[in-house]
Amino acid sequence: MGSPTENPIPNRDKAGGFGVFGNTGESKKNEVTFWDHLEVLRRKLLTVLGICAVAAVLFFAWGDFFVQLLLRLPEELGIDLIYIKPQEKFISYLRIAVYLSMVVGGPVLILELLSFVMPALNRREVKVVVPATVLIVLLYAGGIFFAYFFLFPYALGFFIEFGTDSVRAAWSIGEYIRLLGSILLVCGIIFLLPVVLWVFVKTGLLELYQLRRGRKYVLLGLFIGAALFTPPDPFTQIVVAAILYSLYEITILLVRVSEYLKGEKHE
Repeated sequence: MGSPTENPIPNRDKAGGFGVFGNTGESKKNEVTFWDHLEVLRRKLLTVLGICAVAAVLFFAWGDFFVQLLLRLPEELGIDLIYIKPQEKFISYLRIAVYLSMVVGGPVLILELLSFVMPALNRREVKVVVPATVLIVLLYAGGIFFAYFFLFPYALGFFIEFGTDSVRAAWSIGEYIRLLGSILLVCGIIFLLPVVLWVFVKTGLLELYQLRRGRKYVLLGLFIGAALFTPPDPFTQIVVAAILYSLYEITILLVRVSEYLKGEKHE
């Protein structure tokens, strides 16, 4: 077997970057440096978990207040929420606290990871990663607001009007919270489409002309997706598909503006 210093993995820059894989000839020192960086990452993740845990405890302690906010829509629609299992109400309060703590901890996690990788990024990568991080937070928040204030009310309205009037609506609070959480999560992820495409273009995985040529396919796919994952209401489907397609066009516009500012020309 060769010595630990044979065939070292080349570092990112001449200065040694992190100093983890540099050919220093001192394997012990390199090993300690490597574990030092893992320790930094571990502390950052523990910080995020700690913040989420404290937030979850606080949200659970004031559970009645937040439950009333989330149950506003069924009350306005005249729906009675019940729990049919002894532990269902407690589990629902706990699930709400966890969901809200994840909303608080998400931006903290992104910032901690960004601060961890920033020293390893070159100038070109920083210009991509930092704006992408800001866009991720804003778009995810926009998707959640869109889902809660627009899409979810329409979904509840459809479920209420579906079927005959002889069946009285009395929903389980556990199923209601699960449905609400899934819709918010899906919309939050879908709204990240522009930043994903923008990063692909800036890193060379996609070209601007490919985004332009793919317009008709994207539009068709969005309408099919809206028909599958939204209530079968034509108005709701059109609005959802139109909003998502507008995000696609905004992505193309952002890429064109950034390349124009660089003086680049694209056919």
